[in-house]
This record gives sequence, C-alpha cells and structure tokens, in this order.
Amino acid sequence: MSTATSATQNAGGEASIIDAVDRLLDLKLPDHVQPSAFHLFAHDEPPLQALRDIAQTAFGVSVALGSYQGLVLTEPKTVAGLRQQSSDARTLHTNAASIKATIDALRAHLPGAYGEDIPLDRDVLPWLLQRLEVWCKAVGMDFFHDPAQNDELTCLMAGKIIVVDIVFTIRPAKATTLKSLKLSYASATEGSTSSPLFIPDESDPSESYTLDKSLFEALGAFVEHVQKGGDTVLPDASHAAKLGETFRTHLKYLVKLDALASSGASGEHSMQWLNGVHTVAQLSWGLSRAEAELTRSLLKVQSTPLDIFLVRSHALPLPYLKGANISFLAHVSPLAYMRLVRTLSPSSSDRTHLFDVPLSVLRDNVQRGLPVNTSGFTVATLSLHPALSDPAYANGYTVSSRPSFDPQLVLPSDLQARPSYNFPEDPSSTFMLTIEGQGIIMAESRMREIQRIVGISSSLGSTIYDSMLPSLRFGWPGSWVDMLLQPTMGSSPESYIATYNSPRELHPPVKLRLRAPAEVGFVLSRVPVKSLQQVWAILEIVREQAWINELLQSCDWLPDVGDVGIPDYNNFGDQTLEALLTGTYSPDSLPVHVSIPSSAPALGVEESPPSRPMLRMVVPLQRRPGEAMAPRTSVVTLAMDPSRPRGVRVEVNNTLVESLDEPVRRGGGLGIGGRLWAGLVNG
Repeated sequence: MSTATSATQNAGGEASIIDAVDRLLDLKLPDHVQPSAFHLFAHDEPPLQALRDIAQTAFGVSVALGSYQGLVLTEPKTVAGLRQQSSDARTLHTNAASIKATIDALRAHLPGAYGEDIPLDRDVLPWLLQRLEVWCKAVGMDFFHDPAQNDELTCLMAGKIIVVDIVFTIRPAKATTLKSLKLSYASATEGSTSSPLFIPDESDPSESYTLDKSLFEALGAFVEHVQKGGDTVLPDASHAAKLGETFRTHLKYLVKLDALASSGASGEHSMQWLNGVHTVAQLSWGLSRAEAELTRSLLKVQSTPLDIFLVRSHALPLPYLKGANISFLAHVSPLAYMRLVRTLSPSSSDRTHLFDVPLSVLRDNVQRGLPVNTSGFTVATLSLHPALSDPAYANGYTVSSRPSFDPQLVLPSDLQARPSYNFPEDPSSTFMLTIEGQGIIMAESRMREIQRIVGISSSLGSTIYDSMLPSLRFGWPGSWVDMLLQPTMGSSPESYIATYNSPRELHPPVKLRLRAPAEVGFVLSRVPVKSLQQVWAILEIVREQAWINELLQSCDWLPDVGDVGIPDYNNFGDQTLEALLTGTYSPDSLPVHVSIPSSAPALGVEESPPSRPMLRMVVPLQRRPGEAMAPRTSVVTLAMDPSRPRGVRVEVNNTLVESLDEPVRRGGGLGIGGRLWAGLVNG
C-alpha cells in the first residue's frame, strides 16, 4: 500500500488512488466542447492545464496499480489490516467530498437566484443603506453615511483613489429617490478630480455621457424597482437582485481599476487606468466624426445613414454602456436598421444630427440587445480581464495593413499626434475585446489575420492551427457556412437551398442553391489587445464577416437533399408552348447558383490578407421575343467595398451597376437575380 501511495503522491499529491481519481472528476471541464470553440480566441481559455493534469494523474494511477502485481499476501492479519485501511480511507474521502460539494454548491449559486429580501415597510431607506454597505464590503470599499438633513441623506463609498458620493432625497409618505451620484478621484499627484465628461456633439452639451451617469442609472433602477407596487402588489425580488448585481459588478470593476491606479508599479501612468475609457472614446469619436462627415458629403445628405457609415467606416464608440468600459458598434443588420429608423419620433427630426439615428436612441436599443446579441447589432466591449496563462498571448503588435483609412479622409489633429494609443499594462491583467452575446462565426482566413494583428507567436501549441484538436483540422465535418446556417446539424451537406420571394411579386420566386466552401470556421469570442489600433483593425475584420453573415442569413436555408422532382412536360398546353417559343413564358421559379470565393491559404503556403467579403451568383435571364432558344445567364458579384458611397459593389458580368447598391443595402442582395430576370435593372 505504501508503494501505491507514494506513486500517486508523486503524480498529483494525493494520498490514495481514489483521491487522485476524485480530483480529476472535480476538474472544471465543459460537458461538451465544439472543436470550433477550442482555440485561443474562444470564450474560455482552452483547458490545456487540465488535460495535462489528466495525463499526469493517469500515469500515476497506472504506476500505483502496477505496484501490486508482485505483492504476495498470505498473512490474514495483513489482509485484514489492508481492508480496514481501505475502509477508513473511503470514509474519510466520502466525508471530505460531501463537505466540499456542499460548500461549492453554496458558492456557485447565481447572483440573485434567491431574490432580494425587500422589506414590506414603505420606508426602505435603512435597508438600502444596509445593502450598499454589504456591496461595498464585498468588493473591498469603505462605506459611510451622514444623518439625514433637509430631506436629504449623503453616502460615501471610498476606495484607495476612487470616491463615490451618493445623495438620496427623502420625502415623508413618498418613495425615496436617488438625487445624485458623483464619482471623483483623490490622486496624490493630481489632487481631487472629477470623472471626465464625454460630449459627442459640442452643439448639444445636454447629450453627454459619463461614468457617473452610468452608475446613477444602474443604482437608480434598483432604488426605483424595490419601491414599486403598493399594499397588494410587491416588487419582483428576482429582478431586483439582478439590478443590484449589475451595480455591484460595476463597483467590483471600479475597485480593480482603483487597485491598479494606486499601485506603485503604474508610476506616472496611474490615472490612465481610470481615464483610459475617456481617452479611447475621444480618439475614436474624433475618427468617427471625420468619417461620418466624409460619408455625408459623398451621399449629399443632411445626416449620415448609420448602416452606410458602419460599412464604410470604423466601429462607432459607445462609452459607458456597461459601466467603466467602452463598447463599439461594428455592424448593424438591414432589419435592425429599419426598425431603428421606424421607431424614431417626429421630434427627433427637429434638429440635424450627425447620424440619421440619434445617439441616445441608438444607445438605448443597443443596450437592450447586449445580453443575447440577437437584435442585429454586432457589438464588442473593451474591458480589463485577468492575465491569460498561455504564453502565446504575451506578444506585441505585428506589421499589418489594417486598420485602413479612406484616402480622402483627413484624420483629426489628436489622431495625427497620437496615431497609436497604447493601453496601460500590468502583469496581472490584460485588456480584452469581447464580442457580446455568443460571439461571431468567422472564416479561417479572417481568424488567421486576427492572429497576425495581435502578434501571437507561431510556436507549438499557440497558433490557431496548433492549438486545435486534431479532429478540427482533419475531421471537422463542416465549414463556417455550415456553422452559420445549420449550427446543430452535425453534418456537412454539399449544398444548401433557399427561396427568395419578391415582396411585390415583381418576378417569380428565386430558387437559390449555395455550394458551401471548404474553409473551416471558428467562433470568435474575445481577443487580447494592447492598443487602439489593434481594436480598430480587429473590428474591421469582424465587420466584414458580419456583413457576409447577414447577407447569407437574409434567407432561410435548408440542406439540399437533391429531391427536386421532374416536371411533367406532357401536361404543357399549347399556350405554354407558344409562350416558350415567343419568349414570354414565366417560369414557376428562377434557379440561381450561389458561391462564396474562399481566400483561405493552403497548408504550408505563406498567408496573405483575405479579400473583401464577396458572393457570386449565376443568374438566368429572360429570353426576349425572337431570340434563339440558347439559355442566357449573367454572373453577378456582390462585394463589400468601403470605397464605394454605399459601401457595396455590385457587378454584372464585370460591369459596375450602381442602381443595385440600394437593394443590397436594404437586405435584398439575394434577390438580385429576380430583378435581372424581370429587367428591373438600369444600366
């Protein structure tokens, strides 16, 4: 028994084989991992260390069990002693496992799972103060409050540098309201300063955004909700707990920034941790304003259309959507844009905005779609995360042609002076650009370009290829199109079919047949970044992928099983035959073949940046009266092109057709074949 014990202790530090096996069962491994999510840019870091532990423990258990092969037991007392030791070890292990499972279950419950214990008393102020104190202690802040004076009560939350002043308004027989929340920084080098104010439009200072306002809205929503209802209707305790957890999460993130800013390692750049969001917002907004003005002049409109701006320009900054972070809107689908425009009130058109959708309306709609990202918005959030363990992340910026800028664009002066803003660095933390929701499905070539932009090394186990499971490289059954169109199918059909119907029945239904490319796909969830240039470059690639994804998802696709059926030509009457001969026959459907050019490099070939997203269609044309019976077809190419006024390029037989730009912009790109057949295209 001692030999077996020493073997397992050498392998993993456990006292017995059962302890070693039980430790493996406790590893935090997902129940099911898609190979497409097993890479460095996945939502969770690949569990490489856990896999190493499994291999090491399996070896130790094998050695321990092998040590019993030469053991001869003849003494009954020895056998009885071993049995007793085994029983005692089993009892101790069972008790320890039961205690550990109970503690883990209590710690792992979701925040707010049991709801807030809201008092029935109308005066909830004492309870509110108690909750604020609990939240402050949980995140490591001090909490103080003064006695109420003149129907107001002042609270103070204090960290090492950050100070939050909160004022409640107390009115007898009425609800307590949150009057103000002010955030300030008590720096030893710069004195006491307020959080910076971000004003996108200088002509309208009322439309401003600060971290104070974000925190005020989060806490105000909680204070208002817990006082809803009356004697018969009680507020939703679970929803109140979620609102409280949102505010506590903001505080926790502030404490993290507070600790980095107050540490001696930050030096003269300490305040960058606290004011970095404002700096990024100012630089990004300066670029967005210049690009919006250029687009407006090209289109000759009063306000820049938001959807065209996002295709032609860089991502739009939206600071403080999620506390002390900055989010970027990289793309909006045609359907989501149409809904935005239709929800605008007549009062929003009283004054000219930079965009046709006011920022306040855009922020509200984007914020509502953030949790699940199913509202047609592609949003990425820049925030601070714990440093990643894989050494491949520790590399810097490499040479890349991105981000790209329009040759006609005049960069703002602050960007000319600071062409690359580098984020502050700390060994324990890293800035992460996270795609909201479930991430975005990306083609292999674009994932490889992101890898080059962030400078991930090509050593074993650190590149996109090397960190994959072998099944992904040689046995993964599908492509990125399969992941996009049939994510739960598990197999890869040769082609897909869909039907595009004209909303005004201007042409017969278009029967689309898409041949899936051979390029594999990945789910991009997060990317470590070190500079604002990297953020712009990565979001350029995300924008391109989002454009082609939305174009494909504008129709409902099904696997092509090949059961098309053969028409019964014997039932064609004289009128049908006459229509065929004269060229006036209208078919039941129009067959259109769709393909997606792939830019994925072959194995062993030096990689080049992928081309702009593109889609080709072979479209049948209607035969004019008197023409020969030979079939006529055209090749249509749809491509995203930021140099074009509307951000798209449509070519028919290699000839640019500008009149088709608007239908593609509105989401009708897959119906271009019907327009060509019906002769609805000018030029």
